[in-house]
Amino acid sequence: MCQIQTLSIYNAIKVQQAGTQRTGIVGAIEDIVGAVLGEGSNDLSFASDLLGRGLLCEATSLPSRAFQTMTQTMYGFSEQFPIAAEYVPITCTFSMPLFGTSSPIITSLENRALEAVLPSAVKVTIKTPATNPLPAFFSAWQNLIQNATNGPASGFNLRFPSEYYTTMQVITYDKQDNVSLVYAFENVYPRLVESVPVSWSADGFAKQQVSFQYSHWHLLHTNPSKLSIGLSGVPFIGGGTINF
Repeated sequence: MCQIQTLSIYNAIKVQQAGTQRTGIVGAIEDIVGAVLGEGSNDLSFASDLLGRGLLCEATSLPSRAFQTMTQTMYGFSEQFPIAAEYVPITCTFSMPLFGTSSPIITSLENRALEAVLPSAVKVTIKTPATNPLPAFFSAWQNLIQNATNGPASGFNLRFPSEYYTTMQVITYDKQDNVSLVYAFENVYPRLVESVPVSWSADGFAKQQVSFQYSHWHLLHTNPSKLSIGLSGVPFIGGGTINF
């Protein structure tokens, strides 16, 4: 399981996008009703929540670490001494399911509003929206690093690292679903967001790979449950018994 602490990132994205106001009757109704019902104004909050729970990452790898070395030669004998640590970015593969956030109440209000402003002869059908906010979330996260929301008009300014850093954990489990290892990554940000191939012949969820840069990782102490089997006197092949 790969869990990314995305709450601080999502809050920073909301601040950055605060100047963008949705217009139109439908947008205004969704804003008002969404505020009353506690619904997000967009699906980025859903992507943030699922990333935080570790429910979208279907594949990753355990971290690696290597040392840069210098060579010192004395009397014909050479020895390598470490001078710095190298941390290879960790790549995660995410599934990209669709999300729909519109409630029946919002849909009903949208229909009534449109009926009030459109001629009765015009029939309008509004379907519950289904969006895929995962690419949008990572794009917005990278815009926190270098603001390119509106292209060159945004200035392409680079922010301070503390504004886009977060933490991440990669957790492994044994066959009894006990936590066996927990890797904690510090100062994490999406260094590379891979392109997603799309095709009519593709089947299943689309996948998106993201490579995360970080400053360092460390192991967290865990206390996995001990194996407990209520058996005794189990015969061994070849003779003898074993007790648990």
